[in-house]
Parts: sequence; C-alpha cells; structure tokens
Amino acid sequence: MRPFLEFTPWSYAASNGEDQEFAAGEGFAIIARVVESIDSIVLDSETVAGTVSVNRDGVESASFSYDEQARTLVLTPPPRAGEQVRVRYAVESTDRSDGALAFGFGTRFPWLGFDWATAIGGRWPLFGQGWDEGGRLRSAWTGISIAAAKETKSVSVGLEAMARYLRAGSSGLYRIAGMEDGSAYDTLIPFRAVAGDTAGIVASVSVDAGPGAESAFSDLITTLHPAPAENRALLLSTGSLADGIETTFVRYVEPVPLLSYKRLAFFVKADAVTSGSTLRLVVGDGEGNGASVTVPLDGLGLDWHKIVLDLRPGGTVSAYSGDGSILTVTGLEASYSVPGSAGLVELIVTGLTDGSVLIDELLLEGAYDGFSALAHATFSAGDTSKKSGLYLLGTGSGVLDSAPAVAANLEAGWAARFAELSVNWTPAFASDILSYGLGYAVALPGRSSPLRIVDQFSRDVELGRYARSLEVALAAGGFSMVAKTNSAEESAVFRQSWGVTTGWRDAISVSASASLEAPVVVVSDLDFIDSWTQSWMLILPESEQSATSRRIGLSASALGNRLTAMVKRNLDQPSGALNSVEAKLSVPLKLGTFSFEPYYVRSSSLESTSIASSFEADLAEIGSLAAVAVGLWSAIPVAEFWTDRAFASFGEFATDAVAADHRAELGFGFRRPIGYGVLDLFAPSAATAGFARSIAMSGDTMVESGVLTVSLSGGAANVFAASGAKPLMPLISFDEYSHKTSLSFSYYPSDGEILPSLTSNFVVSLEGLAGSVFALTSNLAYARTRSAEPWSEALGLALSTRPRRTWLGDLAGLALRIRNEAEAENAVNNKADSGIAAEKTWVSAWFDAILEKPFSLHNTFGLEGSISKGTSTLAPLVERTKFDYKTKIVAGGSLTLGAGAGLWQTLSVAQDSTVLGFGYTLSIEAKLVF
Repeated sequence: MRPFLEFTPWSYAASNGEDQEFAAGEGFAIIARVVESIDSIVLDSETVAGTVSVNRDGVESASFSYDEQARTLVLTPPPRAGEQVRVRYAVESTDRSDGALAFGFGTRFPWLGFDWATAIGGRWPLFGQGWDEGGRLRSAWTGISIAAAKETKSVSVGLEAMARYLRAGSSGLYRIAGMEDGSAYDTLIPFRAVAGDTAGIVASVSVDAGPGAESAFSDLITTLHPAPAENRALLLSTGSLADGIETTFVRYVEPVPLLSYKRLAFFVKADAVTSGSTLRLVVGDGEGNGASVTVPLDGLGLDWHKIVLDLRPGGTVSAYSGDGSILTVTGLEASYSVPGSAGLVELIVTGLTDGSVLIDELLLEGAYDGFSALAHATFSAGDTSKKSGLYLLGTGSGVLDSAPAVAANLEAGWAARFAELSVNWTPAFASDILSYGLGYAVALPGRSSPLRIVDQFSRDVELGRYARSLEVALAAGGFSMVAKTNSAEESAVFRQSWGVTTGWRDAISVSASASLEAPVVVVSDLDFIDSWTQSWMLILPESEQSATSRRIGLSASALGNRLTAMVKRNLDQPSGALNSVEAKLSVPLKLGTFSFEPYYVRSSSLESTSIASSFEADLAEIGSLAAVAVGLWSAIPVAEFWTDRAFASFGEFATDAVAADHRAELGFGFRRPIGYGVLDLFAPSAATAGFARSIAMSGDTMVESGVLTVSLSGGAANVFAASGAKPLMPLISFDEYSHKTSLSFSYYPSDGEILPSLTSNFVVSLEGLAGSVFALTSNLAYARTRSAEPWSEALGLALSTRPRRTWLGDLAGLALRIRNEAEAENAVNNKADSGIAAEKTWVSAWFDAILEKPFSLHNTFGLEGSISKGTSTLAPLVERTKFDYKTKIVAGGSLTLGAGAGLWQTLSVAQDSTVLGFGYTLSIEAKLVF
C-alpha cells in the first residue's frame, strides 16, 4: 500500500526499524550486495560517503574505515576464511531528466481499524523532443491517491485509488532498453547471465539492420535511431556445449512507468532454433509482479517480429510480422500484475541448444494523456500463500478514462493432503465488451505429488477463449512418467498439444511430443457445459487436415545426459516441412579444479515440400526419410573426418529436397578457475576447440566444407597492483584484465579455398591509489569471404582522475568566496542597522552545510578510434576518431556542476570519392538533490 511508488519511490522512507533504502529517484541507487574475501574493497567511483554499511555473517559491523579519495573500504579485523561480508552503499543518481520539478506529500494513519495512506504529488519536466527512457523523462503528471488496508491472521483486504492528470512526452514512447549501450566504438553488452547455462548460451551485441528493415517497423526504428546511427541488437547464441536448461539474463533499470503506458513491446528474431525453445521476457520487481511475455521461438520463422502486450486490464498479447499483419503463434502467452516498482528486466531462455535469438528495442507505447482514474483491490481469506485448507482470493483493477477497462479474478479453493480443488471467475469489461470466464482445477492428491492426476478447464464465451489441460504422473522407485495433453482456442485459432516423458533415474530418459494449430472454430460456438463435454473428445487430434502447423518431436538421453538423440519434424503450410535428427556424445571429466568435456555430434536435416495432411502421414514421411538416411548414419562415428565414403549417399538423401545438410563435429571444452596471479594473463581460463565437416545442398548447389574453430578466453585480477601477486606497480591499487579470441578456418575441397575469420577482444583496467582509473579496450574483427575481406579495429582509452585542483573547482571557489564576502558584508550592515544579525532560513542553512565540505573534483578524458571496411566489394574504408573531456565538482554529495567538450572526425574513402567530416559537442551539467 504505497501510492505513487512508481512515480516517486524516494517518498517512502523506511519505518518501524527497517533498514534505510536509498532509491534512484532520491539521488542514490543500490548497486552492490557482494561477497568478498579480501582485506580491502574498492567501491564504485560515484560512491556517496556516509552511506556505506557492512554486515559480517549477517551481523551489522561498524569496524571499518572508508577512504573517500581512494574509494577503498578497509575491514577490521580482516575477514576470516569462509566469512560472508555484505557491503551496501549508494551512488550518485544517473538521472538525466533535463530539469524537472518533482514534488510529493503523503501521510499514513490508522482510522476505523484500517491502515490508511494518502498522498499528492507530481512531476513536471522541461519538455524536449524525442522519447522517454530510463533516467530521461519528458512526460509529466499530477495526482492524488488514497489507500486503505487491513490484515489479520486469516483475512486481508486492500483498496488503492488514484486520480491523475498526465501529459505524454512528444513521442508517446518510453525506451526501456535499446541495446546501444556504450559508444559506437566500445559497445557494452546490455544484459548479463546470472543463472543456468551461462557457458552454453552467450550474450553479445550484433550490428543488425534490425526491425528497421521491415516496412511496418521502419518509422518507429527511425525515431529511435536518427541517421547515421547504426542499430545494434542483443544476440543470444548457442555454443557446442549448450544443454538447453533454463538460462536467465538480467538488467537493472530505472523504475519503469508501466502504469503510464498502454502497451509493452519488443522485437525478436529467431534463427534455426531448437524446437520447443522459448523466450520469456519479464519487466517487474523480481518477485513475480510485473509484465511477463513467453514467446515460442520455433514458431516465429526467420524474420523480425514485434511482440506487443496490452497493459490494460484484461489485455492480451499479439505478434506482428514485418508487413504489419498479426501472426498466430502457438504458445504465445503473457500475464500482467501491477508491481510496486518495476526496475528489473529478465530474459529467460529455455530449451535452446541450437541457433540464436536477436532481441531489440524493449519499450513502452501509447502514453496515457489527460485525466484518468485508477483503482486496484485485493481480498484474501485463509492461507493463500500455501493454499491449504479453505481459502478465497480476489484481485481487481480498473482504468477510467476515454476507454475504460476493468478486470477481476476471483478464486476459491480447498486443499487437503488427498486433493486440491479450486474454481475461478474472471469478469472483465474492455473495448465495450463485457465478458466473464469460468474455470476450475482439480489435482489428486496435489500438483506437486509424484503420483498425481491434474485436470484444468477454463472458458470465456464472450471472448471466444477456451483451454483444457489433463496431466497424469506416475513414480515408483527410480521409474517416472509424466503425460500431458492440452487443447485451446482463441481468436478463431484452435491448438492441441501432447507430451509424454518417462525415465529411470539418471540412466535413461525418453520424451515424445506433438502439436498442431488450425485456423478453425471448434468450441467457440458452445456454452460452458457443452464445451466441457466436447473437451473430452479433444484428447484426440482434431482438424488435422486443416492444420497450418504440425510438430512432432522425439528425444532420448542416457548416462546422465552424456548421450542424447533427437528427431523432430516441423510442418508449416505452405512453406513445407523441416525434418532433422541429431545425436551427441559428451564425456565430462574433472581433474581437481579443472574441467574437460570432449564431445562428438552428428546431425542431418532436410527441408522439402509435403502433402501430408495428418500425423500418420507425417510419421510415414519421417520413416521414408530415415530409410534413405541409413547410408549416412551407418558410417562409423568419427570416420567422416578422413573418408569420403561417409558422405557418398548424401545425393540420395537430398533427392527432391529444397535444402539439406549433413554434419559431424568433434571437439572439446576446457575450464579452470582464476586466481593464479601472472599465470592468469597467459593461460586461458576457458577454451573450446572443434572441427566440423559438413555437406549441404540448397536448390541445385551442393557445397562440402570443413570448419576448424578455436576459442580462448580468460581473465586476471590484482596481478601487478600494490597488493597484487607481483606488486610491480606501487601506485595502482587494483588491476584487472580480460580477453577473448575466436578463430575459425573454413575449408572448401571443391577449389581448395580456405577462408579464415578472427575476433578478438581485450580489456585492461587500472585503478590508482588516488582514485584515478585508466581503461584500455581493443576490439578486432577480420574475415575473408570469396568476394571481400571485411575487417575492423576499435581502440578506446579512458582516464578518470580525482585531482586536487581543476579550473572548474577554481571557478566555483571564486564564486563561493564572492558569496561569502557579500554575506559577511550584509550581516555587518544588518547588525549595524538593527543591532540583530539576520537569521538564516533552513534552505540557506542546508546549503551552507553542503558548501562547508571540501569539493570532490573529477576529470574524465576519453579517446576512441576505429577503422573498418565492410563486406561489400565496393564498401569504403571508414575511419573514426573521437575525443571527450568532462570535468565536474560534487559538493556534499548533493550539488553537482559539470562541463564537457568533445571533438569527432570521420573519414570515408571509396573508389571514386572521399568524405571527411568534423564535429564537436559542448555540454553542461547541474544537479541538486534534496
């Protein structure tokens, strides 16, 4: 019950003995909760002194000292082995709002047995041209809210209401993440992996024409990328060791104003991804609240698509293709619950072992404008957290404006040791349509029981929505089996899916799945009772001949996933059918702290036209393809690398195919921990190497190739610094190094051509004892194709210092002396006239307290340069250079003044022209945090 939390998080100070939280809107942001095992810790360069707190093994400790100049935290006594130390501090805000008046007043009080809260507040910036984004808001609002809540041991009730006036920004957009972090020469990866297959799925940044190349998206992308800025997208790509487990990538952002916009949108593109793989995007508070969209990646095709979630009550999710048409995607799902504050963006990838995914431009659209009212209510009775015994749970929300919308969800249930029962009612009013959905769930004895039966059903007649799910699970000793069937209908599209998984401990596991999608109406014309009766018949396939999509999959694993095999068929009319098979053997080994994993993979795929109109016909085509693939798969494993007879039957396999390929790969992976001093600089901490031989056919062209790939990466920390393993740099408090190099050679036997490619990244960071930081980055890329040799090299140098004296500091000191002399003269005159010295106001007293502290001075210098040549034979040679200088002073952590200047130069040399460009930038900064 915290009204205005999304707009003014700083207005909620901790109470009742809770730890103080600093919010970004207050001028601070929590940036680290870390575990360290060293004597001293170097904190962030923007750390605000006085906000540092230390907990040792969960107990707050005051036995530490902090050097503001060196930003070094020293613990007394030093941490012991295994001790957990949590350091918490605040940094100066990155709020770049172009100037704004933000105000708020609120109070909390008990009345009539309820806890009440009411507030009035607003934010009015200086409007600018462009879009809103994290830390830069042009939208404005003023509102008043009231909330009441009561909670007992068994019952809780809450009501929140808000009336507000909104003025949208000039574009009506809010850019959450554009993937263009860093500079044009030194890109930063906008998301980082935190859990799951962090070695098998790698995040990087790709320069891509992106959604702007699609006609329906070009205007929006042009708005966000004024020429000549290039578009970059987040690339999630799989390596040879990807195992398909759920992998999470995160990014912390300024609180996202979900309540101020009507739609959440992002762009996604999937390339040769694993069947059944999904991407789930979540914008919320990290505790399950917020907006969540699940996208089945294998149902998108190869082009860019825009995914849009309606954030209004009862809203739905849609997928748009590049021509603006709505695409029906089986399994596209979404949910939305109003969060207190949405400052975390999560990308969760599941089941991805092959291919890659591009994500771009996560944003909010359709800014609310004008007067509106919002309301949100909750009610619960019983144990709703564990859902044990009898319970009742209800939520509802609504928006009253030019297009009012209301939605609610009421659930009643009973849970015992032998059964879990629940019914739910979901009334809604949106787009002038009044609807209600009814549903139930029965689990015997429970949803999490290893031996269970689960039946779920829901129906909304007005909206044409229907869903039915049946699940049976068995477990005895080491044996387990789970079987599930689903059927659903929405927007005149009918879907069915089936799946069964069985196994014996970790020794062996077998899974089979199938699904279909057809643009037909099966249950939408039936009422609740008739649709429930019909749903029992839908356990079997329905409308197979009308299906525009059918999928079949079979997979098996043995020996703890060391041996895996997979067969799948995807049919999408009218494009045809894609059939593929893959087998993989890996042998993970561990020697002390070192990990090794040799592997061997063989795969085949064939794309062809198909006249199959049922699952039976699909299986028959798979059988016929298996018969002609026997020649390829009967070859002795690894023999493909030295004998051509292993590929002799490929021509028969590819007969009448649109495209086909057969591939074998042999390789290994290696990993080790770092912490060996100088050795870490020269010995990689991770390495992969592999050789693949393949033959592929597309149309009438057949190509045989061999590819050798080697990837080396590593890092080192605290090597040559004053406290490092080899203290050769006494003026450096901490040094850090990281590098990654990937090299590949593609060999084509038809003409003996060898085409190499190379990418290399190297980063060095040195932190001085006086607080200065020096960073060096290098990014090299080279490739040779049959028609060109594209390459690029980008070098960046950055130096941040904390000098004792700067020209801006001298100027501020001069202004301060003039002010003090004027105040002293006025004080003498006032006392002479009245005999009483004038009293200072609380504002002037607060300002004097800030200025009494010594200024913190910062200088930053940056030099970036790059030179590159594109993939086209006519591509020009392009050279870019940029120099930046910034200086600022910080007084008391509250007042910041800064100035900066930059010069840039470009040179483009083509065969018949040369273009030379120059430019400059000037900037000033002023910030005051109350």
